[in-house]
Amino acid sequence: MASRKYPGSTPWLLFFLLLSAGLAWVDSAAADAAGRADNLYTKGSKAYEAGGYVQAAKYFLQAADLDSKAGLPRRLDLAYDYKSLGLCYEALTQTQAALDAYVQSQDIFRELGEVQEAAQVLNLIGLQWFQQGQYPTAAEYFREYLKAARKVEAADEVVQALNNLGTLFLNRRDYMTAARYFLESIAI
Repeated sequence: MASRKYPGSTPWLLFFLLLSAGLAWVDSAAADAAGRADNLYTKGSKAYEAGGYVQAAKYFLQAADLDSKAGLPRRLDLAYDYKSLGLCYEALTQTQAALDAYVQSQDIFRELGEVQEAAQVLNLIGLQWFQQGQYPTAAEYFREYLKAARKVEAADEVVQALNNLGTLFLNRRDYMTAARYFLESIAI
């Protein structure tokens, strides 16, 4: 009579050992990629602070590539990669590239429920449109920023949004609306 092989038998034990080793290797590779992404992000931050925006952008792009391949566990890191990449492009006056990076960052922050971070990126997007003289579009983003900042009760963000709106309307020579936003910001 042929004997049955149960989980305690040698073939099953060998299977589980190989499976465990494979999973450990996958975990090790993921940890290594995460470490490389973090290292690249740090290098990018240092290059940015030193004014090396082109090199910083390269580092942030490489970090974003690694973080995007890692999936959900690195989504928040990916959002920061894109936000930092947008700052580099902004410093290089590459407006469309900055906007694209900011939008990707903002989408991920929203997806993850990071309301305050998403709000800050709305401000960055609004500032890009403001600098291009696209005041109606900038105003939309600043209003969204204001709404989100109020939602999370971030007083400093609320003041920033109100001041941005005041400055925008001042540039449009709508002095009454500008004054209203500035006065509201002073009252906080």
